[in-house]
Amino acid sequence: MSVYNRAVMHLVESSAVMAAGATVISTDSGEVLQVPKSHRVRSSAITAEGVSITESDPTLGKVDLDAYKYASFFQISSELGTDTDLLGFLAKQAAQSLAFAPHLITGTGTGQPRGLITDATLGVTGPTGTGTSFGAQTTAGQGTDLLNDLYSSFAEPYTRSPALAWLMRTPTLGAIRKLKASTGELVGNAFAGPPSVAGSQATVLGAPVILGPSMAAMAHTAKSTVLADLSRYFVRIAGGVQFDRSDDYAFQSDLISFRCMIRLDAASVDASSAKYFVHTT
Repeated sequence: MSVYNRAVMHLVESSAVMAAGATVISTDSGEVLQVPKSHRVRSSAITAEGVSITESDPTLGKVDLDAYKYASFFQISSELGTDTDLLGFLAKQAAQSLAFAPHLITGTGTGQPRGLITDATLGVTGPTGTGTSFGAQTTAGQGTDLLNDLYSSFAEPYTRSPALAWLMRTPTLGAIRKLKASTGELVGNAFAGPPSVAGSQATVLGAPVILGPSMAAMAHTAKSTVLADLSRYFVRIAGGVQFDRSDDYAFQSDLISFRCMIRLDAASVDASSAKYFVHTT
């Protein structure tokens, strides 16, 4: 496997949004890309023979995707590069430095990508007792009830999507798994699917859980949990991932130089496709 392919692979692994199934658009150049979107769909109705068909025009809009450059540069000694096999390690480190995960989650869209949660809509507000947690499982309207309510707030086309996924931090998933019934039984373990070990995928209500450090921690007014149809979140990559090596740049210092770059932008094309749970004040 080449360094380039490894870099792409680790780039996807490092980005929670891309790993969850965001729609990736690759272009050769970086001019502004306009993605059309609809704000209101057309409706159909039974129409009798010879009767004029009722007009139902869609309300259309667009999302402009730019190409912001993310870059990293690093050097290693020629001895280290010669005496060890560092291709996989260097590719992973470079990709992680380009992971740009915070912007794909919370980016403002001004001079940077527009994050998934920026355009997400409120799904559920935690009641009293859920300022830094999901509350008590034994209290109605708390615990797994909140996650069920968030899931139930979605329209059916989104819940049927193969790209439906939860985004949260590892401690948030841990809090779900520790929810207990009145008998002391850990109901959260069954509710949240199998443990996150090699070869398994944690799930909540059948949808995979994607763990990302850029998601907010559980705290007062924090949006700690998002459920989204990631196919409606578009990531535009212009020119692919560029990974370059130079043995000449730092010739006098006997260093090998590496440069990794990517140009991209991202935005949601459907605000209804992502909803969040926000903790109470």
